[in-house]
Amino acid sequence: MIEAARVYRILRFGLLGVTMALVVSLAYRYRIVSVTPFCDTVAPNLTGADRVLVDRWPMWRDRLELGDLVAYELLLADDRRARYFAAVGATPGATLENRGGKLWVDDVPTDFAEIPIADETPRVPEGMYLLLNTNARSMLPDSRNFGFVDRRAIFGRVGVALPF
Repeated sequence: MIEAARVYRILRFGLLGVTMALVVSLAYRYRIVSVTPFCDTVAPNLTGADRVLVDRWPMWRDRLELGDLVAYELLLADDRRARYFAAVGATPGATLENRGGKLWVDDVPTDFAEIPIADETPRVPEGMYLLLNTNARSMLPDSRNFGFVDRRAIFGRVGVALPF
């Protein structure tokens, strides 16, 4: 018969192992990101003092949808990296069109203002996304400034604002 102390020790280490595995998997899935001071043009409920939890799972599963608020990182001309937040305006393969002051994606109107379109019937290239600030007068750069964003530059969907 097994001693009670030994059973307790086995259960304690087993529980510790499961807890550590859970913490590591959550740390790998989520990232805490500081919000830029001008993020209120994208998400009015966020301020420059906030931190948000970014869920990286949608990027592994290619599950971003129109309107999702995402965090992405771009390499600037002086080799610095800048993080931005924007809403998904169009997904890979979508057809874009300006009609009546609004952007239409696959013949469905969106809440986004018109964007500069060079082609007659442009399509979002595979592996790329159209990322737009929800406020068209925003000074923050988005796809209106630098074109489509590569899927690899997007590191996750913005989840909840953290209280610390």
